[in-house]
Amino acid sequence: MRNAGRGRRVGAFAAQLLLVPLSLVVGWLIWLGRLPDGQSPGKSLVGLSVNTTDGKPASTVRVALRELFNWLMIVGPVVMLILIPVLEPNENPGSIWATLTAVALLWLLVSLAGSATMLVLKDGRGVVDRIFGTVVVERED
Repeated sequence: MRNAGRGRRVGAFAAQLLLVPLSLVVGWLIWLGRLPDGQSPGKSLVGLSVNTTDGKPASTVRVALRELFNWLMIVGPVVMLILIPVLEPNENPGSIWATLTAVALLWLLVSLAGSATMLVLKDGRGVVDRIFGTVVVERED
């Protein structure tokens, strides 16, 4: 029996780093494809549905794009804020890292404010609903 080389072990680790998020995305898309139009997996679990503003169930593609946009708006700046201290050089940080941190914080603030609009506005539609022409409703069974 021969010990595995470092290169192959690093390659296996990199493959795992790619496969875990990929399997989550693929699993989510499979679940989304099995649901009726107008539902994301989370909304399906709690009895909600996404409709267009004219009252029809939103297409699976519209729901998927809407959910992806939601995730990017929150996860994007959080990932940036986690990675910036890791990637920043210790000996000469420079202003680019401060700028990236400011951008990430502003992005997160705007995202949270946009998400909060559903709590404040009379019709309960958030910014993402306005962008995609949707409204979240209770599912009728």
